[in-house]
Amino acid sequence: MTLVYKLKSGQSNTSQVSFDPPLSGYEEVKPRLLSMKAEAQEGLGMLKAPQITTFRIPRTGVFAGIFLFAYFYFLSPPAPDTTFLSVPVTTVDAFFSPAHAFRNATGLGLSFRTACAIFCTIHGAETLYTWSLCRHYVKGAIVTAAYVGSTMILGYPIWIDLKRRVQQKRIESVMKVE
Repeated sequence: MTLVYKLKSGQSNTSQVSFDPPLSGYEEVKPRLLSMKAEAQEGLGMLKAPQITTFRIPRTGVFAGIFLFAYFYFLSPPAPDTTFLSVPVTTVDAFFSPAHAFRNATGLGLSFRTACAIFCTIHGAETLYTWSLCRHYVKGAIVTAAYVGSTMILGYPIWIDLKRRVQQKRIESVMKVE
């Protein structure tokens, strides 16, 4: 977007403002400009950074939980004839028989340790990012712990929702000022 402005001295200048990511349509203009205004006002100290005081699990978190269960169930089931706690071997084998059939049919499979290492690496990085967001935008140790802990378990849906909530609070604060 190109802005043309005139200084008090009468000199006319232009300034180029890039949108990243680019706007996909007209309906995105107002929210994006309000967001940019809020960020600029925060940077200048005219507005306080929005504070999130409650925790919520987004709907996509449920799907992430289902995906996580399927990830461990199908890719790293226990070996046949394994017992778990005091559950009989036949019950464990019956529960994991679809996972064993999937593994035998596709050849896909990971050791439990490898599956956990992949999971912890990805979700660990996401957890660090969530913690950095919480340091700026979340008020309260319990709410911060809830966001960080749930990101370690469920991953990206949690920090995406946190960013979305911060963005909504920014726009609300700009709208209140005007």
